[in-house]
Amino acid sequence: MRSILAPFATIALFATALPAHAETCFNACFKPKLVDSNIDDSRIRSIMRSCRDSCEEEAARRISLSGRGEKLLNCLPEPISDADFKRVRAASPSFVAFANTFTWDVHNVLTDKVIKRVEAITQNLELEDVVLGGGVTIAPGETETVFIPAFFDGYPQMRVSTRIRAIYACPLH
Repeated sequence: MRSILAPFATIALFATALPAHAETCFNACFKPKLVDSNIDDSRIRSIMRSCRDSCEEEAARRISLSGRGEKLLNCLPEPISDADFKRVRAASPSFVAFANTFTWDVHNVLTDKVIKRVEAITQNLELEDVVLGGGVTIAPGETETVFIPAFFDGYPQMRVSTRIRAIYACPLH
């Protein structure tokens, strides 16, 4: 007979990494490296990629320790429901687009899913919609940064068209 508390034990294992809305692994890695007064956009993007890679490795390690690593790391994520999308969006601060990158600190309020991918939509200079996505691993209760490189967000007045298009997740069970 399966214990009614089993799902909560899994959630507790995932939630040990970060309290809700604490500084993300990505930001803790990235911010201290922005100290050179002559830093340029390409160096900023390089630092961001390095931080994203090390944080994804750490997230994969935590999920492996949970005993569900193989299943969750290799699952085929599916779009979350509209109701879940709104819950995650409401729990997460606004995204930032700069240095031709997109970052968003996503707080996973879904108790039964691991967020694996986020897609953002913007417009190019021809006013055509462009969808770009970034992979991430965010367990229930955790907050992590989604990083999408090569995110050209057009002229400043076009930035109002940038928005989150979809969030993809895998079930814990």
